[in-house]
Amino acid sequence: MDALIASQTVFYIVSSVTMIVVGVLLVFAVYQVIRILKNILNISQDINKVYTTTKKKVKKMVSSVKM
Repeated sequence: MDALIASQTVFYIVSSVTMIVVGVLLVFAVYQVIRILKNILNISQDINKVYTTTKKKVKKMVSSVKM
């Protein structure tokens, strides 16, 4: 009977530690995904700014050539 109680105790301790480790790894993975998404957002905004300025410059050039 004592061996059964000891094996259950070991099982619950190992299960608890495993769940904690998996939880920490999951939090770390979510943190990394959020960082990547923020980086993609910044890159997208930079591309949008460059596109807007380039569009204005090309319109200016075209209008100057027409006149």
